Amino acid sequence: MEFETPLNDYILIKTNLTESLSEGGIIIPNTARSETGQGTVLAVSPDLKSPNVKKGDLIYYKKGKGESITKGEEFKLAIRYGDLMGKM
Repeated sequence: MEFETPLNDYILIKTNLTESLSEGGIIIPNTARSETGQGTVLAVSPDLKSPNVKKGDLIYYKKGKGESITKGEEFKLAIRYGDLMGKM
């Protein structure tokens, strides 16, 4: 089974985890570059009253928050609505 519908005040996102190379060829992971994460909203809990985000929105969220959900090479994150910081 696949996790598709978040409950309570959770939002399901696909994280935009990327790594980049420095000029010297050193890998700089996404976690070392920023205090915020970026992702795309996959689903919003039906329990939320008037959420400001919808499926497909690009968002910023507080790093280190949420519960990771991994299936194969796909990485999703269930985060609380209160941990969102803004939309792009």
